[in-house]
Amino acid sequence: SMWKRSVATMAEADPGRLGPVGQRMDEVHLWAMVEEQGERQPLVTPSEAQAAVVLLRREGTDAADKLATRIARRLSAQE
Repeated sequence: SMWKRSVATMAEADPGRLGPVGQRMDEVHLWAMVEEQGERQPLVTPSEAQAAVVLLRREGTDAADKLATRIARRLSAQE
């Protein structure tokens, strides 16, 4: 998707741009946030969500794609 491509481009252009998510957030914590927040509110902010996906991709896990899909669906639902 275009959203996923923009995340990948952002990571390549500026790999240090993780912002408030930070380097130590692990996959379990990210999934806990997704489940905890549910449909009641956005998953953090769009920029934090992108940073989380970038972080998961860097760790080499396929969870990044699943998370990206869920975040993109949630963001588009808010528009």
